Amino acid sequence: MHDTRAKNAYVKAERASAELRRGGHVMLRLNNGEAALFRGAEFADDEDINFLSRLAGSGPLLVLTANRSEKPSTLTSPRLASSDNRACRPPL
Repeated sequence: MHDTRAKNAYVKAERASAELRRGGHVMLRLNNGEAALFRGAEFADDEDINFLSRLAGSGPLLVLTANRSEKPSTLTSPRLASSDNRACRPPL
């Protein structure tokens, strides 16, 4: 049973990753009922950020992989990089 659960989790993670790469939205829901909405930053514009913020009931946060956080120069949007080259929250 553990192998089946691990395989299902892997398949779901792969699907979510593919959805983000193609520009889609992903919702991650925890067992306690909390959830988060995700969108690839390269696909998000101001209208999309505002829509997701209203839908989620909270402001946006920028989430980076460990690889991206070590190389802040790979961020292409000036909204997504602070003056000290660390990622920061985009303005609403």
